[in-house]
Amino acid sequence: DEQADIAAFLFLILCWLPVFLAVYPGFFVYDAQDEYIQVATRTFSTHHPLVHVLLLGGMICGVHKLTGSYNLGIACYMVFQMVLAAGVFTFLFSCLRKKKISRVLRLIGLVWLGVFPTVVMFTLCSAKDALFTLALLLLLVCLLEMGAGKAFFDTRGWQILFAVSGAGMMLLRNNGFY
Repeated sequence: DEQADIAAFLFLILCWLPVFLAVYPGFFVYDAQDEYIQVATRTFSTHHPLVHVLLLGGMICGVHKLTGSYNLGIACYMVFQMVLAAGVFTFLFSCLRKKKISRVLRLIGLVWLGVFPTVVMFTLCSAKDALFTLALLLLLVCLLEMGAGKAFFDTRGWQILFAVSGAGMMLLRNNGFY
């Protein structure tokens, strides 16, 4: 099981890596510049979720202070997000394996997540939507586990994941609360 999880994680990273290298440092899109500027100038507003502003802008500013390169800061954020997305998707497939979902269906899903262009762009895009969607996916997995039986209520890990993913949803988009 652990070997399958590692293989799935590495497969996703290897699928996404050529795209990352092709679009280095990543897709730094619309809101990202404003979020970075909020951190760089220490002038914050409620237009963007503070958690994402601090994460994105903080990583770019921090790496820039260490290396002098803004592009490397953007790239570090993209790698962080890519690794997080691969981890969340790997967790999803691990849960599906434990639910005895067909190996063929899981393999098709894994390949689709690895090569479908929209998913790859999602993992390499600086917009807050990516992290919000990963939190939403984790919350949905928790809800499925909650509805499936007693294991959710007997396992502290599931309860913590539920709380963290729910909080993540609310903190990563202004409309996440709804």
